[in-house]
Amino acid sequence: MLLDKLAIFLSLFLFSCSINSVSSKQIIPAELYCDTTIGQFIKSNKNFIDIKNKNFQKILTKINPSFKNKKYNLIIVSDAKPSAGYSLEFKNVIKKNNVYHLNFNDVKPSKNFIGSFAVTYTYCLLKIDNLEKFKVNIK
Repeated sequence: MLLDKLAIFLSLFLFSCSINSVSSKQIIPAELYCDTTIGQFIKSNKNFIDIKNKNFQKILTKINPSFKNKKYNLIIVSDAKPSAGYSLEFKNVIKKNNVYHLNFNDVKPSKNFIGSFAVTYTYCLLKIDNLEKFKVNIK
């Protein structure tokens, strides 16, 4: 009797795990570019600026005028940094239940790094086809 209940429980557990793995899919951006700027024009009260923002093209052009030809649809922005040497690193994009989970790492400069003490903003530009709902995670 106990073995029957255990078998049923394990079957349900394994079935639920397989359903969750099927609904997740890793997405590769069509375009990706990460860099740093001292321009406060990229500063945002969110950690992203999407193509729906009325200033998106203006911000993209300030970063680099040639970027408007790349068809980016999202700018990921990290918090202001106290100096140069920081970077934002793309980790992956996982689509799960029609939500894109955009994962990035905030990378600190090495201990031996000697750079300017200007406030900088790290960012990544992405073009993801059919981007609807998304959540940005920066660790």
